[in-house]
Parts: sequence; C-alpha cells; structure tokens
Amino acid sequence: MPYSTPDDIRAIIHTSLTDSEITELITQSDAEIDKRIGTQSSDPLITRLSALITARTIRHRQPSSTTIGEYRQDTTDDLSAEINSIFKLYQPSHIKPSSYQAKEEPT
Repeated sequence: MPYSTPDDIRAIIHTSLTDSEITELITQSDAEIDKRIGTQSSDPLITRLSALITARTIRHRQPSSTTIGEYRQDTTDDLSAEINSIFKLYQPSHIKPSSYQAKEEPT
C-alpha cells in the first residue's frame, strides 16, 4: 500500500500529470523510503515524506522557471531540507561503546 496519494502530492505541487503517472512516482518514492529506513506503518510523517520525495521528483522534471511576457516566476524552492530532516527522525542512532573500562576499587 502506498504511503501517499496523488491528492497528497497535489497539495504540495501543481502538476498536469495524471493520477496513474503520479502513482508510479509514489511507488519509486516509497521504495526509497523502504530502502533507507525500512518498511513503515501508516504515519502522517511518512505520508508527508513520501509526498515530498514525489513532489521533488516532479519538480525536477518540470522547467525551473515560467515566463509570461515580462513576468517570470522561478521555482527554486528545494524540498530536500524537509525530506532529510524527516529521514533523520526515523534513522536509528548508532552508539559506539566507549573504550573506557571500569575498574573495581580494592576494598
């Protein structure tokens, strides 16, 4: 079951892609999530993460700016910072044992 829906994606980015095209991209995004942090349960942050990764993929496929006459709009907003911060929340922390060894005091 996908972590997000085409409607979740459209809430982040405007696109002319069909629902089936967006669903294919969601499948790729969800595979990235599963690869990096393992299979997840239904969680609002995971839904957001899936939608952000998919929206970023769509954004990279579209032109980076739109020009109409003298009006120009750049779409340089990058979603990577929010994506990375969510991944950090779900990645296990790696704690190494210290080289400190406790010694018993003589009694």
